[in-house]
Parts: sequence; C-alpha cells; structure tokens
Amino acid sequence: MKTNIKESPLKVYRQIPSDWKINQVRYNELDSTILYKDGWRDYQNPVIESTQKVGELIYDEVNDIVTKEVIEKTQEEIDNENKVYVPFSITKLQAMLMLGRMGIKDAVLNVVENSDNPEVKDYFEYAATWERASPIINQFAPAIGMSQTDLDSFFIEAEKIN
Repeated sequence: MKTNIKESPLKVYRQIPSDWKINQVRYNELDSTILYKDGWRDYQNPVIESTQKVGELIYDEVNDIVTKEVIEKTQEEIDNENKVYVPFSITKLQAMLMLGRMGIKDAVLNVVENSDNPEVKDYFEYAATWERASPIINQFAPAIGMSQTDLDSFFIEAEKIN
C-alpha cells in the first residue's frame, strides 16, 4: 500500500490509481525513484500491544514510511474491554433450568414459598423474564447464599441455555 506524504490529510491507497498521471505518464508506470521524489511512500501497519490503539496516519520521517500513531489506551478503555458481559435479563425457563443444573431449584422454590414478601412469590410465579437489576432478585440472592458475583455468573450461564 502507498501513501503520498504531500497530501493532507494523508490517505492510504491499495495501489496508485492507474488514471493518475505526471507529465502525461501514468503513475503506475513510473520508476520508483520518480514516485519517491513525488512524495509516495510505503504504508506499514504498526505493531500494537493490548494496552495500545492506533490513531491517525502519520509520516515517520526516521523510517521514511507512513504508519498510524500508536496511542496508549486509558485505564477506563482497558477496563471496559475486560468487562464481562452480564445479560440484562434471562427467561424464566432459563432461570429454572439453571437452578436445576445447580441442584438448588427445590431449595429456592422452598425459600420463595416461605417468603413473607408477596412480591417475591408473584415475581417467581408470574415474571416471564428475570432481570439482573431487579431489586427482588438482588434481595433474594443472599437468602440462598449467592453473592453479586455468583448472581452475575448465574445470569451469564443461564443465558447460554437455549
């Protein structure tokens, strides 16, 4: 790939367009020294680490190539990339099947049945989906020994059930 360092902003071309001419001669037919004098340079993709990202096209005068600047990612960008996706909701069927796979379905249903909170009973009986942010789910989880991390894992694994 080629770039002309005289252009602003810099652009990368897979190949020099065949209809471009200099002194009535097509660019793609010119000697490489003439192309060099006219500003054409090779483009090279930079090598980046996981803590870096690429920025704008730049001309690297030291290496006489065009590349993209390498920028360090912010801690926030790194943290966002490493975040585990927790589903917003799962179906009641996925939840029940997951409780069964964990071997705690009967214990959970027993806690629900013996709950003093009628909303807990209604949620477990009538809700078509379980929402991760639901206050009922978040208040109920500790009653069955689940931490917030356990609850995240529960939703992640339950969503995989088809």
